[in-house]
Amino acid sequence: MVEIKNNKNRITFQTIIGVPYIRHVVFNSFTLIQSKSYDDQYDENLKYAKKGRDIIKLPHLGMISQYGMPWDFIKHYLPEKDKVLFKRRLYIISKYCSHPNATLDTLNHLLEWSPDYDPQNREEKYCQELAEKVAGAGHRDIMELLITRYPEINPNGAVDAAAVNGHLSTLELINNASCNVYTMDVVAKNGHLDVIKFLHENRSEGCTLNAMNDAASNGHLDIIKFLHFNRTEGCSTHAMIFASYKGDYDIVEWLHFNRSEGCSTTAMDNAARNGHFKILKFLHDHRTEGCTTEAMDNSASLEITQFLHNNRSEGCTHKAMDNAAARGRLDMVEWLHYNRTEGCTYKAMQEAIKYGHFDIIKFLYQNRTEGLFSRAFDDIALYKTPEETLEILTFVNENLNVECTSFYLIYAIQANRLDIVQYLHQHYPTSKIWKEISPIDLAADNNLFEIVKWLHYNRNDENSSHYAMDSAAMSNNLEMLEFLHFNRSDKCECSTSAMDNAASYGNMQMLEFLYKNRTEGCTSLAMDWAAAGSHLDVVKYLHTTMNQQQCTLLALQIPHHRRYPDYDVVHYILSNKLIPLQLIQTNAQSVFCLCSENEKYYEIIDLINHYYDNILIHLI
Repeated sequence: MVEIKNNKNRITFQTIIGVPYIRHVVFNSFTLIQSKSYDDQYDENLKYAKKGRDIIKLPHLGMISQYGMPWDFIKHYLPEKDKVLFKRRLYIISKYCSHPNATLDTLNHLLEWSPDYDPQNREEKYCQELAEKVAGAGHRDIMELLITRYPEINPNGAVDAAAVNGHLSTLELINNASCNVYTMDVVAKNGHLDVIKFLHENRSEGCTLNAMNDAASNGHLDIIKFLHFNRTEGCSTHAMIFASYKGDYDIVEWLHFNRSEGCSTTAMDNAARNGHFKILKFLHDHRTEGCTTEAMDNSASLEITQFLHNNRSEGCTHKAMDNAAARGRLDMVEWLHYNRTEGCTYKAMQEAIKYGHFDIIKFLYQNRTEGLFSRAFDDIALYKTPEETLEILTFVNENLNVECTSFYLIYAIQANRLDIVQYLHQHYPTSKIWKEISPIDLAADNNLFEIVKWLHYNRNDENSSHYAMDSAAMSNNLEMLEFLHFNRSDKCECSTSAMDNAASYGNMQMLEFLYKNRTEGCTSLAMDWAAAGSHLDVVKYLHTTMNQQQCTLLALQIPHHRRYPDYDVVHYILSNKLIPLQLIQTNAQSVFCLCSENEKYYEIIDLINHYYDNILIHLI
C-alpha cells in the first residue's frame, strides 16, 4: 500500500466534521456522560447522559460554560453576540477558561465572537478568582493569554491553586506571584513531588512541619524522604500517629528508623482500633510509648485483643465488651466474658438491641447480669428484615422487663414497618402509646398510604387526624388525599397549605379536586411555588380560573434543584403584572443585591426592566 503524505489529501477531524450530514449524525449520537460535565451538580437537566442535540438546547450556552465543547461544535449554534446579555457573555467565557475541556483555540474564537470581553472591568476579586480557577485547572496557555491580554489581572492566589493541584507548567509561568507558607504543606498532602521540588528550589516561603505530617497521613513516603533530606522543618509525633491510623506500615517503619520525633500512645491505640495488626506489633516491638486501655477497648479483631491481653499490661475497661457487642462481634464478647474481669454495662445489651445482633442479645441475657436501659424497647432495630426484627421484638417483649413507649410506635411508622405497627396493635391494643400521638397524621406526613388505610380500618377510634390532608398534599399523593376527604371528613382537617402544596408540585388534578370539593382555598404561596416549580399550567389556572391576581417576588426564585428559571413562566408572571409594581419598588435594592451578581438571575433582571419600564435600570 502506498502511503499518501500530501497534507492536501490528509483526512482530519476538521474535514470530517465539516460535512453537515456527518456532523449531524456524530453530535446527535455521541453521548457525553454526566460525570464529565462541569459544575452541573444542581442542574436537573444534567442528571443523565447528554447527547449533542440536548447540549445545544441547554440554556445560556451551557454547551460552552458547562460542557466545554470545542469550537467546531460551538460555531454552528452560537448566536450573534448582541442577542446575548453582556454579563452572560462575560460569565460564559470566564467559566469556559477554567473548564477541564477548555482549549486556547476555542477561547480565541470566543474572544473574536465577543471582543468586548474584559474581566479587568470587574472588581479585583473577580479577576483573582478567574486566575485561581484557570491555574487550578492547569491551563498554562490560557493563563498566559489572560495575563498578557489583561495585564491588570491579579495572579496572587493562582500560585497556590496551580501548586496544590500539581500543575507544574502553570506554576512556572506565574512563579513571580505571591503564595504563602502553607502552599507546600498542601502540596505535600496531595502528593505532588515535582511541585515540592520546584517550590523548594525557586520559592522562599518554605513550609511547616505539617508538610511531613500530612504527607505521612496520605501515604507519600517519597515526599517524606525529600523533606527529610532537603528541609529543616521536620515533623511532629503526629506523622507516625497518622501513619499508624491509616495503616501505612512502610511510613511507620521509615519514621522510626530515620526520625527522632517518635509518637505517643495514640499510635498503638489507632492501630488496634483500625485493625492494623502488623503496625501494632511493630510499635510493641520497637517503641516504648505503649498504648492505653483504648487499644483493647476499641480493638478491631479478636486477634488484636488476644495479642494485647497476652503481651501488654494496660488491659481494658468495660467499654471493650460494650463496643464488641455494638459491632456484632460475638467471638470477642464471649472471649472477654471468659478471659477478662472488667465485664460490661447495660450499654452492651442496649447496643446489641439497637443494631440487631440477636446472637449477642441472647448470650448477654444468659450469661451477664448488668441488665439494660429502661427505654431499650425504643432501640430495637427496624432496618433488619421483617423476620429478624420481629424475632428480636418478640424476645425483648417476652424476656426483658421493658416498657414500650410511643417513641417506638413513631419509629415504626416512620420506617414504614406496618408489620411492627400490627404487632404493637396486637400486644398493646389499649396502651397509652396510641393516645400520645396521632398515628394517622404521622403516617400521612411520611406518605405511607397503606399504614393510613390500616389505621383507619383497624384503629378508627384514635385521635382525629389534624393535618393528614395537608400532609397528603405535601406528599403529592392525590389518592391518599381523596381517601381522607371521603372517609375521614369528620376527623380530618385541611388548611390552605393543601392547595399551596398541590400547586407547588404542579399537580393539576389535586388542585382541581381541592377547588371543587374543599372551601379552604389557597394563599399567594400557591402561585409563588407553582411559578418557581415551572408549572405554567398551574399558574394560568390560579390566575384565570381561581382569579388569583397577585403573587410575590418568591415567584421569581429559582429552586435549588434547577440551574435556571423557566422563562415561559417568568414572561407570563411579568407580562400580566402579577407582581405588584409597589412590591418591586419597595424591594428593588434588596432584589438587585440578591440577584444581580448571581448569574442565574441576569435575564430575570433584564425582563423586569422590560416589563416594568426599566424600574431597576438605575441599579445596573
